Amino acid sequence: MKKQQPWGLAIYDRDRKQYTLTPAITSDDAWNKKICEEQAKGRDINCQTYVVANANSIHEFAKENGLTQVDVRTMLPELPVPYL
Repeated sequence: MKKQQPWGLAIYDRDRKQYTLTPAITSDDAWNKKICEEQAKGRDINCQTYVVANANSIHEFAKENGLTQVDVRTMLPELPVPYL
């Protein structure tokens, strides 16, 4: 069986021109639910999974798109953030 690499979520908030990276997680259910709730309210926010070891590609993408990195607890403060 192939060993799974640590992964997290890259979250983009285009309304606020911000992005954040979660630390390594094992489930994105609560994150996706909250992001869908925010989208339903009209917020331009979305996410994608990323391999923690490849975080630099997320930073490059965000820079090219004029997004500023913020702490994950700032982006969605209602959600528990593991290991912080």
